[in-house]
Amino acid sequence: MTNWCTTKSELDDFIAFVVLYGPDNFPARRKMTMVSALEEIMSGLERCAHEFKGEGAALTARRLAIEAKTAYARGEVNKGAHLLQDLAALR
Repeated sequence: MTNWCTTKSELDDFIAFVVLYGPDNFPARRKMTMVSALEEIMSGLERCAHEFKGEGAALTARRLAIEAKTAYARGEVNKGAHLLQDLAALR
């Protein structure tokens, strides 16, 4: 997968895209699944962790991403989407 998220702003935009289209309605040209989208979010968090205000915020972001991944895997789409939105709201 392409590294879509290299800054916090790009990560926030990508999360909005995932919440809008996930888990099953990604545009065909993106060749994306929910699994690959969540992997990109996790990778993006690693690339932009320094942009969060404090180590606590970066750890909270990672925890929210893991919880969202678990929620989507269980079919809890609304819960997963809300967790991703909470992640995007972190600064």
